[in-house]
Amino acid sequence: MKKLLTSLPPLLCILALLLIQPSCKKEDPPNPHEDYVMTCKVNGQAWEAYCEGNILFGCNPVDCLFYPDTRGFSIIGGADNRFIAFPIRNIIIGNNNIPYRSSAIIDPQLPGNCGYLNIDTTYQNNRATIIQIDTVTKKIEGRFGFRVINECNDTVLITDGYFNTKYRP
Repeated sequence: MKKLLTSLPPLLCILALLLIQPSCKKEDPPNPHEDYVMTCKVNGQAWEAYCEGNILFGCNPVDCLFYPDTRGFSIIGGADNRFIAFPIRNIIIGNNNIPYRSSAIIDPQLPGNCGYLNIDTTYQNNRATIIQIDTVTKKIEGRFGFRVINECNDTVLITDGYFNTKYRP
């Protein structure tokens, strides 16, 4: 009997560990860029802004400026040394036209001035829809789509665009 009582605490500990262990699961590491989301389809292919920083410098895949006083807005997202960007003046909640002749895609891998693609003035759906602007958390959310063209007459269609990002200043 004495032997049973002395071995009981270790047995209870083992039993407790066996019961608790299945309830523990490995969690995914937090996404360091969850406050900087920008995605779209580029000619039907999925694209997402991302960057790989390091411990010293870090990075944000999206840079967004919003000035509440003047309602000025601009956003740029990058991935693989290619950038998608557009400005909007007097931004409102709802539909906004993206101004013509704005550099919307920058692709340094294309030769000469072909790497700068501007909003196509012949396309009627160059728009960004602002869903919400939160001035407390300094986040802005919206959707976008447009077509761009370069001096080499290459066109690119951006569809299903979405952003949910912090803004500055």
